[in-house]
Order: sequence, then structure tokens, then C-alpha cells
Amino acid sequence: MHPRTLALALAVVILLAFKVFAADGPGTGNTFMPYTGRLENGGAGVTGTANFRVGLFNSNAANVASCLASDPITACGTWADEFLATPVAGGAFVLGLGTNRPLPDTVFVANPTLYLGVAVAPSGSSSYVVLNNLQRLGSVPYATRTERADSLVVSRDANVGGKLAVGLAAPQRAVDIQNGELRVVASHNNATYDLAQFYANNGTQGLGLGYDTLAAVGSLADQDLHLLPRGLGVLQADGPTHVNGELLAQATRTEGTTSATYLTSKRRLLFIASYSGGDPVRSYTPISQATLVNYCGDEDGCRVTVRMRNWGAGAGSRTATSISFHFNYGESLAGQAWWRREALPASPNAAMLWGNEVGQDGSGVQDAVAVNHDCYFTDGEYVAGSPSVFDVPGLGMGLLNYNRSGGVYAPTCELIIDD
Repeated sequence: MHPRTLALALAVVILLAFKVFAADGPGTGNTFMPYTGRLENGGAGVTGTANFRVGLFNSNAANVASCLASDPITACGTWADEFLATPVAGGAFVLGLGTNRPLPDTVFVANPTLYLGVAVAPSGSSSYVVLNNLQRLGSVPYATRTERADSLVVSRDANVGGKLAVGLAAPQRAVDIQNGELRVVASHNNATYDLAQFYANNGTQGLGLGYDTLAAVGSLADQDLHLLPRGLGVLQADGPTHVNGELLAQATRTEGTTSATYLTSKRRLLFIASYSGGDPVRSYTPISQATLVNYCGDEDGCRVTVRMRNWGAGAGSRTATSISFHFNYGESLAGQAWWRREALPASPNAAMLWGNEVGQDGSGVQDAVAVNHDCYFTDGEYVAGSPSVFDVPGLGMGLLNYNRSGGVYAPTCELIIDD
């Protein structure tokens, strides 16, 4: 038999079409498609063996399958393969598309409409005849039904190449849910934020949800996290709110007709100088110049409260006094820094300092900014064994517990700085 003189006709039945895939193996993403046909010579079914070439094409234009007669066929159509010495009995033959050369399911995803072309040659020959009339691939009835399934259970991985819609026909996003809710239950109860994570395209920034946590995620070492109302909406916390860190609020600075925004903070420091036994006891807790400038050196200074507790017969006895304090508010002289106290008018209580006053830290003279009985906010430091308090070299202040009770009581001094 010679392929040039052999009259060939092909009757084709597609048993598994492009709407339904049989995976070639776990995780391969390849398709196995059984293909059954009939080969006739002069109207009679052929018995013996024959060589077949099969290709898939996204068009049925004339001569589109002619490449099946040439070598190599790897670039023919969207996919092609060759099946040598295929048994044919009474004209019937079976080919397993995807058994020789892998048939990726992406071929079907990228090409919703496909046509199948066939070329045939006698066994042992490489002279192929391309059969006319390409066959369009279609769905078997139950494969069509899967387009609109009532329910779907996926027991392994699922790869969606397009958009996923729930409750609507035309999704606007990669995942679009309408008239429904999304519920996610984590596989653990850990205090992490991997319940759900959303990343920018470049992976540098993102948002993570987890066990009572809303966190910034991404490759950036430092990343802001914004909660942004819309229009005239406000951000509202309905319940106690804890801020573990510095709380910043926007302020506006105006000079002439020019205004600019900047950030101002709301924060607190607490310093303690405790009674440690013996008499006299003069414990001292230092406060650095950098801390004073940071908290009390801006335009509104800070609020300073000197508090003494446990000073009387009752363990809960306490008293406190507050002043407005500005540190380094004017020019700094060599080795010195100005401060200003704004307090209540003078009081007959000699145990406290009242009224407004200006002083210099680093002047060599001990200054008390605020006093509450035996508790002093001062630029003087007591050193054990020294007979008095003196201004120490360098800049900085501190809280002094200068207990003079002779052991009658054990007061604790506290200094609170609110900015």
C-alpha cells in the first residue's frame, strides 16, 4: 500500500474532550485524552498497523494542518504528537493523546476553541497524508454540566487561571463575591498573622490577619499601617484602646498665610526614687538631657508632676504638685541649657515651690525646678557620702528623694512627665 494511492477516510469519535481533563499524574497539570477513530481503504476497514500524527489547532483555516506532513512536528499547531505502528483492526484504532508527548492542560485553558487534525502513513514510512476536514473538539454532556455544577468538592490543589465569581456572572476582580460572606477558619490558634495575607504586586508591603492581630507584612523592614476612613467618615474605637508605643497626632503650623502640617506626640514618662533604709537617705534617679529635650523641648513644653507617696502613717498617703516646664527653651550657652517653670502663684506652703521661674542647667549652682516636701525635680545630684546636693557637670536633671524624717516614714518620690 502506498500513501499516495491509498484512499483514506477517517470517522472520528472523541471520547474525552477539552472540557474534562484526566491528570497524567499528581501535580503534573497534563491531560490524557483517549481518541478513537476508524481507518478505511476503499470503504473497507483496514487491518494491520499504521502510523498516525495528531495535532491540535486554534483555527480550521485551509492547510493549517499541513505541518503534520513535515518534520519536526513539535512546533505544529498548539500541540502535536506521533504514534508509530498503531494496531488497526477492522478499521478501528485507539490513540492516547498525551501518552507520548505531554499534553498540558494549559493548551485547553489558553484556547477555548480547538480543532483536531490527523495525518496517516503506512507502518515503516514517513510519508504522511494529511486528512481533510479538521474536527472541532466539543464537550461530552456531563463535561458541559460541570460548567454549572450545583456543588464542587476539591480534594487536592486547584489552579484558577481566570477570575473566580461567587453569586454573579461577570466578576470584576480575581475573586468577586456578591450576596454572600467569606469565612476562613485557621488550622491553628497561634498568635500569628497568617490567617490571611494580602501583598502588593512586588511583595514589599502587605496586610496580614491573624489571631486578634492586624499586621503589616512584606519584605520591607519598616512599613506603615494605615486605617483610612472615606470622605467625612471617622475612625472610631468603641471600647478601651491601648497604645503600646508613641501616639502621634497631626498638628498645623501657620506663619503668615503659609500653613504646614507636622506630627505631635502624646506620651508619658515615670521616674521613681525609692526609700532604701537608713538615715539620711538621698536616692537619685537621673534624667538625661536628650530625654528632657525630646519631651519638654518642643513648642508647648511638657507637664511635670512631682508626687510623694507613703509619707504618713497610712501606706496609701500621697500628695502631688504639677507645673508646666520648658527645657532648653532659649539659647544654649556653653555647657548650659535654659529652662522655665510656669506654676501656680506663690503659696504659704514652704514645702513646695510656686510661681514662674527661669534657670540654667549646668551653671554650677543647684536649682530645684519643682519640690513636693522631700521630693525634688532638680539639676543637682546627691552622691553618697556628700554633705549636700550640688549641680553636677554636664547637662541633665533628675529626681531626688531627700528623706529627712529620721526614719519616721519611708516616702517614695515619683516624677511624671506628660508630653
